[in-house]
Amino acid sequence: MIEILGLQVDYETTLRAVDNITFTVPCGAIYGLIGDNGAGKTSTMRAIMGLTDITHGSIFLNSIDAISDRDRALAKTGFMPDFGVTMHDLKLWEFLDLFAASYGIEEGRRPELIDYYLQLLNLYDKKNDFTKGISRGMSQRLMLAKTLIADPDILILDEPASGLDPTSRMLLKNIIKDKQKEGKTTLISSHVLPDLQDICDQVGIMSQGKMIVTGDIANINKQLFNGVKYKIQVENKADIVTQLIDSSSSTINDIETDGNTITFTVIDEDSGSAVNEILSKILKEGIFITAFNKKDNDLELLMSKTPDIPIKEEIKANEKTNEGGE
Repeated sequence: MIEILGLQVDYETTLRAVDNITFTVPCGAIYGLIGDNGAGKTSTMRAIMGLTDITHGSIFLNSIDAISDRDRALAKTGFMPDFGVTMHDLKLWEFLDLFAASYGIEEGRRPELIDYYLQLLNLYDKKNDFTKGISRGMSQRLMLAKTLIADPDILILDEPASGLDPTSRMLLKNIIKDKQKEGKTTLISSHVLPDLQDICDQVGIMSQGKMIVTGDIANINKQLFNGVKYKIQVENKADIVTQLIDSSSSTINDIETDGNTITFTVIDEDSGSAVNEILSKILKEGIFITAFNKKDNDLELLMSKTPDIPIKEEIKANEKTNEGGE
């Protein structure tokens, strides 16, 4: 579990990168942190890992205080930063061996682990190549391998899909889902929003340092769109179905028709009567329904609906109430 309470990060006295955010990633969940460049995602992750001093707030990793007891909190936490390999004088296997040793993995166990993760990330045939000159995608996969090699309970992944081709992005998603089955907790940020859409249980949308909304995607849909969207697919007579939906209830809006697929939003989800009425009318008309389901808005649309937050351009030095986080 990751618990962030009232986290604030100020750089010098002129920029508040993270502005009093609070969110929780439950044990075994995959939580997507999304937002534009400069939203505060990387600063939040670096603060969790103790790489950036915090101004004030609390961070707990599996109930351990990551500020006062950092070594113990981070002992089973793996971090993948948003930059590639910088140690260019090492071969790929040497790079992983270095990190395995730093994690305290016994020398006798390291070769087998290194080969396993090189194979997992499709890097085994490059194991004796030097890291200098490898592609951005290979560098990302190598960074993920070094993050996984100690089998951490918590994964902090900053833009792991950056530079990956479609096949590697699919591999990344499968690995993260497999780790979830093992009970791992993952906090991941990405600009490739469809990737997060496929794997995340919950998301947090950040804007200009603030957490605008956080929770599971269905609840965020309710908060931002004031209702729940449904999709009906019929065999024919979509125009008649559209008319039936339009005349059914005052709690229905945003009706859209695309071929034989009709989507609409029910404002009052709890009653359920509007949806039952629609289905009953369609069946009475003898129209065959081929599909019917709730339809979550995608993350790109959710982000587009996120309200703008004014930027605080200047922060007075005396506002810093708890300098540092060491």
